[in-house]
Amino acid sequence: MRDIKTFVREHIEPLGLPADQQVKIAEELSAQLEEICESLLARGMSADEAWRELQSQVPSWQELRDELVRAEPIAAAVVQIERSRAGRFVATGLGLDLRASWRHLRKHRGFSVTAILTLAVCLGANAVVFAIVDQGLLNPLAVPEPERIMIMANQLPNTGAPFNDTSAPRNYYDRLSGVTAFSEQALFSGAQHKLTLDGATELLIGMGATPSLFRLLGVSPALGRAFTEEEGELGNEQRVILSHGLWQQLYAGDPAAVGTEITLSGRPFTIVGVMPESFSFFMPDARFWVPLTIPPNQRNDPLANFWYNIGRLEPGATREQAQQQVDATNAAMLEELPQLRARMEEAGFHTTVEPLQELLVRNLRGSLYALWAGALFVVLIGAVNLANLALAQSRLRAREQALRMTLGAGRTRVARLLAFEGLTIAAASGVLGVVLGAVALRMVGTVRIDRFLQLDGIGLDWTVVGFVLALALASGLFVVLASLAHVKSDNLADVLRQDRHTGASGEKARTIRRTLVVAQVGLAFVLLVGAALLFTTVRNLLNVDAGFSRDNIVTGTLPFEGPRYNYSQDAVFATLDGFLERMRGAPGVVSAGATTLIPLSGGRVNLQAIFVEGNEQSVDEPLAAPWAQVTPGFFETMGTSLTRGRYFDERDDAAAPNVVIVDERLANRVWPDTDPIGKRLFMPGIDGNAAVVTERTKWLTIVGVVPEVRLYSLAGSEDSLGSYYTPYRQWVQRYYTFAIKSPLDAATVIRTMRTELAAIDPDLVPFGVRTMAERTNQTLARERLATGIAVAFGGVALFLSALGVYGVLAYLVAQRSHEIGIRMALGSTVRQVFALVLREGLVLVAFGLVLGVAGIALLGRALQGLVYGVAPTDPVLIVLVTLVLAGVALAASVLPARRATQVNPIVVLNAQ
Repeated sequence: MRDIKTFVREHIEPLGLPADQQVKIAEELSAQLEEICESLLARGMSADEAWRELQSQVPSWQELRDELVRAEPIAAAVVQIERSRAGRFVATGLGLDLRASWRHLRKHRGFSVTAILTLAVCLGANAVVFAIVDQGLLNPLAVPEPERIMIMANQLPNTGAPFNDTSAPRNYYDRLSGVTAFSEQALFSGAQHKLTLDGATELLIGMGATPSLFRLLGVSPALGRAFTEEEGELGNEQRVILSHGLWQQLYAGDPAAVGTEITLSGRPFTIVGVMPESFSFFMPDARFWVPLTIPPNQRNDPLANFWYNIGRLEPGATREQAQQQVDATNAAMLEELPQLRARMEEAGFHTTVEPLQELLVRNLRGSLYALWAGALFVVLIGAVNLANLALAQSRLRAREQALRMTLGAGRTRVARLLAFEGLTIAAASGVLGVVLGAVALRMVGTVRIDRFLQLDGIGLDWTVVGFVLALALASGLFVVLASLAHVKSDNLADVLRQDRHTGASGEKARTIRRTLVVAQVGLAFVLLVGAALLFTTVRNLLNVDAGFSRDNIVTGTLPFEGPRYNYSQDAVFATLDGFLERMRGAPGVVSAGATTLIPLSGGRVNLQAIFVEGNEQSVDEPLAAPWAQVTPGFFETMGTSLTRGRYFDERDDAAAPNVVIVDERLANRVWPDTDPIGKRLFMPGIDGNAAVVTERTKWLTIVGVVPEVRLYSLAGSEDSLGSYYTPYRQWVQRYYTFAIKSPLDAATVIRTMRTELAAIDPDLVPFGVRTMAERTNQTLARERLATGIAVAFGGVALFLSALGVYGVLAYLVAQRSHEIGIRMALGSTVRQVFALVLREGLVLVAFGLVLGVAGIALLGRALQGLVYGVAPTDPVLIVLVTLVLAGVALAASVLPARRATQVNPIVVLNAQ
């Protein structure tokens, strides 16, 4: 047998190390190599074979020298150099540590790539969600000082009306003089105009706004000017400001467009400005802005809540001050209308003043915060997984670190090396995570998420990049702390004499790894339950009885605007009747009808206040239920059945008594034990100090009852009052949405519709043409997106948890190989050994599931508003998720268990 000590000395002496270090290294390495050699001989190797194997396990001597030099304590070196060179030496030491960290990561590519990819995927998910949260929730208004912009919204809570976000013109004009807390106020609403270009007519969506809007927002046109106050008066309003996109489309970016005329809906409008390309406010799809003019007969109407009223706080003014002044103007208005005052007070009339940003995210806050929490859970699971990998690496690093500390490097130097390695992984993961997030956002952009978030596109900005990099840094520090858990021994002899298969981490590290896996399983359980809840919610919404059919129905809106229709309701009726009659006679069409409010349209609902005659509780109890006008045949086309009475028909024209159809919810609320047919509702006539019931009061007799129709969303609302419908000929409007039922494919029906419409009025261009199935899908787009993201998060969490269970069990099998060998030598069967390891995995999963169930119980209330038709703690879902997670964990436990059964007791025992 070769002389191992001589062999070691021969290779150490040329390294040029100090004599005391040579002695230490020679003794320690010789002892370890002798133990290894004895182990190899005990396994049956010949002396030559053992020697060759021994040499293969000795690292490069030059690399060993480099490591020893780097392990030399900085403090000792500083004593030997001049104070003026201390900074350079420290910098050099840091540089050496960085290079050493990089070499280690490059050498262990498998660990490095796995760690970087795992964390990068988790960070990419967070980049996507935080970009959505940042722009959609934290900063939805891209204007200067958005927190100072308030919206004033009139509420009638006692009528059963849902939260309202609009005001009446009377309120706006009162507030202009009565609310001094605002430096500017504005009124605006959506607007549509037809534009004929190259022989084709296109309907443009835009906004009508008072000239003060742009001053209030603090933005100006990039080209031209904003509106003047004179242009907000009737007769001077034919001015238009174009969006950057429309300007490019129509004029190819020619500045000479300003000052020219453009024809909208048959009327000439002078272009006075072009907005900046980045400008977006309230309506991301707005392509133009025109002055909003209120006719004199509407200026004193306190019930026509059809416009948005906003104000910008004066410097130093508060929301509370604005609220007090708005309340005062309301009180003054009611004093001027004594006949209306009692009824408005009974309806709970008041105005809310809140930041406009709060209104924009009111219905999104819960969903976005839940997605953000899910994304943070994913990155936490990823960090836990990396911590487990780092602890596994500790077995391989123990000798190296003990050697450094034996030579005087100290824990600080070793910790710094580990910190550099962890932060290098974090930095690489952060950069890659940003790239993955940008790619994922492009994919998310294909579903036009900005439409229901009211955003002008979503992308990565420096805020998002900074957040992702900060999250990467935090994850890296977490991994570094896990790596430092085993840096405890500076006795090289103790470490080197440990068995190679038991590692250096000891029982403490094993306990930490088990704890981390339990946490992983618990977090994964919460994410999977959340994904299952969202998936079940979408399924329940698709199966809900919405009061209408979603199959084989094509819809679209007809805007009756322009000189032909402006002053003639007969022209509106003639065109609409002619179009519907033609469609009913078209091949393959079953029926056709029209309404002012199609279900799931996403538009604002008319909440005209009405009163009940002869109500037992209160003769004057007001109601503010959604109101729609419909044509004969509409309910039949939509598949809305008749519960009582009759549908509207041709007899219900302008000359006939006013009639109304109510839905079951409204009927049951007002007449719970009585047949409502023949009962009457009335709409008050409001004219200054006129009494509520005057010669202008419209009385409506109930002739039919239909089931509740989900107008807002498929989920409906427990607080919904119901809705009522009147014949279209008794209440003329300018926008009607048609519904055509046909078993033919939608494209064929749409072509027929356009042909028949062109034959009646070539200038009448429908917009929003889509099937009811498409409207349903669009309504559920937010829920589907949330479900897709949650499922993706749950899948990543499930994979990482399975990987964590596998890693821990594989590690434990390696550590307990001696114990397993003894068990098998004493008669344990393969099945018993297999069950031993499998039981270890199942115990970890069981503790994780207990932790996850506790988490769901705590989060149940927060999840309540995000689900429909299922409880957050639904036992069936919890059992299913438990089975899935347990099954995956079981599969992850099988391979380590099988490896345990393959331990050769003779070889293992001889190796000890």
